[in-house]
Amino acid sequence: MKNTFFLMMLGIGAVSANVQASSLYDVTPSVGLLESSPLKWSFTLSAGYDDNVNAVAKSNPVHESSSYVGFSLGSSYSNQDARTQLSYNALLGGDVYTRNMHGRTDQVIGNSSLSMQLTHAFDSTLRYTMNNSVAYTPDPNYADGISASRRQGNTFTFNTSHTVGKSLDPRWALNTNVSYSGILYSESEYQDDNREYVNIGESLSFKASERTSYLANASGQFVLRQEGYNSQNIYTTVGIQHALSPRSNVSMNVGTQIKIQQGAGTKVYPTLSGGYNRVVTDSMSISCYVSYNNESVGTYYDGRNYGSNSTWRLGVNCTQKLTHVLSLNYGASAMFSDYSDGEAGLGDHKETTYNFNVGLSWRLDRSWSVAVGYAYTNADLGGFSTPYTRNVYSINTTYTF
Repeated sequence: MKNTFFLMMLGIGAVSANVQASSLYDVTPSVGLLESSPLKWSFTLSAGYDDNVNAVAKSNPVHESSSYVGFSLGSSYSNQDARTQLSYNALLGGDVYTRNMHGRTDQVIGNSSLSMQLTHAFDSTLRYTMNNSVAYTPDPNYADGISASRRQGNTFTFNTSHTVGKSLDPRWALNTNVSYSGILYSESEYQDDNREYVNIGESLSFKASERTSYLANASGQFVLRQEGYNSQNIYTTVGIQHALSPRSNVSMNVGTQIKIQQGAGTKVYPTLSGGYNRVVTDSMSISCYVSYNNESVGTYYDGRNYGSNSTWRLGVNCTQKLTHVLSLNYGASAMFSDYSDGEAGLGDHKETTYNFNVGLSWRLDRSWSVAVGYAYTNADLGGFSTPYTRNVYSINTTYTF
């Protein structure tokens, strides 16, 4: 079992060609072996209260609080066969707010998503991995590099990633990754931040021991924006993935980012990403991440462009099983952005966003469960907006069949 875990950890790590293109939660592979799960369906009814639906300061005339009700139909499946692993998660639902949202009343906001993961081993040396996802949700995910501030209305996000991993010998492996992702805002006032990412990467990994693997990565990223300047990025990084024990692992990648953007020329920036996962006890696990990149998020403002957006992102998430029917999830994240190289008198400014969330779920029996949650946001967007806070309280009842 111990050897199986280490081999699995290093194998998954070798297939990760470009950390920049994947979720920041996945900079280290999960601890433990994946499990198969039969097809399941679920129906959820929810209610909650949002004390700042328009994400503005209390002094702003459009500051509104509102209760809401929601519903969703979900489906999931996982088959972790020795040769082929296939899983998917689907959610179809929406929320109805009972008070104004940015001047509109009783607004219905869709909340739906679909994700699928496929891994197939052609033989002992060749493996193909595919990850696809689409989502139509009210709020982007702060941690995944989507937005520094909450956006009113729905956003459509998508991602498709394909990786081929080839073992050259028992120690060396070569991996090729191609991915395409993006975010599109439904509200016209935010569509100037619409963007798409195209990534192509090549990674070489060396298995130094059962526990340790070293990686060298070179990748290109094209950022296509609806408004403002497109950019090209060339990443070169080296990294390490190490299993501290059968219950924990750590990874770190460092390197350079060459960014080419109209109006800002060619600049070289440092880049960094890291993660740590640990199963603390049989009932508690923790995951941490950190990254630093020069991004293309929010770089267009009032007809002018920023050439640089250097951003730190870090966070921690914890899952704890209190009893056989009670589970607790909590986490915190922070984002620090520094905008510079503005054109036509666009001055430098900094943005900070802090998030905290906690949720408690109670399984009543095999079919019924109840969950309560709380989410807090504190955002300071520099000179573009007055700082604001936001508190969201929720309760959900789910029937699984």
